Formats: sequence, C-alpha cells, structure tokens
Amino acid sequence: MLFFKPEKAESLNAISAIADNKVQKHVVQQYIEKMLGIPLLWIDEKSQKVPDLAICLNTDNVDGSLLSLQEKSAKDTILVIIYHCEEGMDITRPSHYNRRFSSVLDLRFSECRNIFYGNKFSIEELKRLLLSRKGLFGRKTDAKILHLQDEEPQTQQVMESFYHTRYLIRMCRWLYDCLRAIFNFLRNLCCCFAEDSEENGRLLTKSIHVTTSPLQAYCRNTFQNFQNKYLRSCNLEWKDLQVITNTVIILCPKKSRLQDDITETLNYFKILGQPKIMLIVMHYCERDIEPDIEPENLLTENRNSRVSSFANIVYSDSEQCYDCHINGKAVKAIKDFIRSN
Repeated sequence: MLFFKPEKAESLNAISAIADNKVQKHVVQQYIEKMLGIPLLWIDEKSQKVPDLAICLNTDNVDGSLLSLQEKSAKDTILVIIYHCEEGMDITRPSHYNRRFSSVLDLRFSECRNIFYGNKFSIEELKRLLLSRKGLFGRKTDAKILHLQDEEPQTQQVMESFYHTRYLIRMCRWLYDCLRAIFNFLRNLCCCFAEDSEENGRLLTKSIHVTTSPLQAYCRNTFQNFQNKYLRSCNLEWKDLQVITNTVIILCPKKSRLQDDITETLNYFKILGQPKIMLIVMHYCERDIEPDIEPENLLTENRNSRVSSFANIVYSDSEQCYDCHINGKAVKAIKDFIRSN
C-alpha cells in the first residue's frame, strides 16, 4: 500500500462544500491526513492556490455543491464525494457533474459507527493520481514510498469479516433452499407413489368378472391385450357366464348397428336381481382412422336400465389396442367402475 512521507512539511490544498462548523469537515480532514500522511490545508475563496482536492457530501443539495466547487477548481483537481451509508448499502453517484474535474472518487462513511470504511480502492487511486503528477502539491517532491500492511487495519479487518460472514450466510441460505426444494420434491414423489400403491392395492383386492356371449368370444384376446397394457393393477377374471347375479363387465363387439349389437349381447344373459353391469363396446378401427369415428358409432349414453356403466374400446389388426383418447377414457371408466363396486 502506498503512503506518503515527505522529507519536508508539505500540505494538500483542498476546497470543500462542507460548512466550517460541521463536524464532518473535521472528521474528513483527520481521515485523509491519516491515510495520506500529509496535512490537509483548507483554502478559502480568495486564495490564489490551485486546489488539489474538492470535497463535498452527497446530500440533497449535492448538485449545488458541485457547481460551487467547479467554479473554484482547476482541470487537474480531484473530486472526492463522501457518502453517508451503512455497511451493505449501495451508493448512487450524482447524475450530473462537470468533466472539469480530472477524477471522481467515492468515500464511504458510517454515521452509526462514525468511521470511514471500505475505501481501500479509493485511497489507493488517490495516492496513484497524486504521485503521477510531475509536481506533487505544486512542486517536485522528494516523497518516499513506504509499504504498509493496510490503510486502516481494524476497519478493513472488520469489513472483510463482515463480507465473509454475509457471503457464508447467503451460501447457507441458498443451500437450505435447495435442500428444502429437494425434500419437498421427494416428499411429493413418495406421496404419489404411496397413493398409487394404495390405489393399486384397492384395485387388486377387488375381483371383477369379465364375460361375453359364446358367439362373441373372439373379442376375449383383444380385451386381454387391453388389460395387459392399461389395467395391470386391476384384478379382472375372465369367466363364461349365462346367469348374472353379481357385478360383471360384459364385452360387446360392434358388428353392425350399435343398438342391435347391444341388444343381442344382453339378451343372451339371464340377469337376476339388480347386479352392477358395465358394458364395453369394442370397435375395430385402424389408428389413422380413429379420429374420424362418427359419434353415432360410439356408445355415448346408456339406454338400457340393466346397464349401470359403459365404455368404448378401439383396436386394430396390426397392433390391437393402442393409445388414443377413446381408450384413455375407457381405462378411467373401468377403474371408476371397480372402485365404486
């Protein structure tokens, strides 16, 4: 770190927009003299001396202060703006200042602690600017450059500790948020698996018979393909029935007119009591044609009092049952029927 120690007494000429009766003016003088090791000499308006520094506070009237300082400054005068801000706060430099100043430097001052802090870069830059001049303080100087450990050891140490602590706190907070997000994700995932397991358990514990008439037994393989793809969690048992007394799913392949096919299928069975019956109509349709199925070809309403629920399934010769919105609705309807019975 650069520090001035002239062979003879030397002073730094400065002008200020701070009133003489203000405490800040004395504090600023002490701080700059301590950092530079050079006496700071305030010059008045009538002085013919060229100011090395122009100092002002960043107050509400900072624009007026800058105009006043510009009138008294030379082209190589360095402007120093003092900001009253606490640690961790950002500073906002005035939007308008004349380029007449050779450089503009910022100094931070804490009113709560009544100290300057975090100004290492600004002080180093100020020393560099002053040393780079051919005539330091108006004439050549025999100033020696010494290397010290720190400009303000205690303050800098406190600031470094503060910033390190704040960084660690932010990292801990970030890590906490990440771990909490991961925990919530895993918890939700476990809940989903638990719900699925519970749901599958309920579906597996209920055994539902599936049947059709002997003349329509060829649709058994197609429905088993549908079950293996979409209803693996359901306990469906194929059984040849003619008398129906309990809950059952009846398959009805569509061959001609829809209502005639349904009537033919149901008339084969002797239904006793009021068992819950689900009717599934099976439609042959290739995948590319499926979106064009006419609504009247699908079972969209229940017209038979003996049937409590219904669904439509589509299949093809090439891949049997395939993914589509009709089969998706059938899967949901079948599971709802099993749950409700």
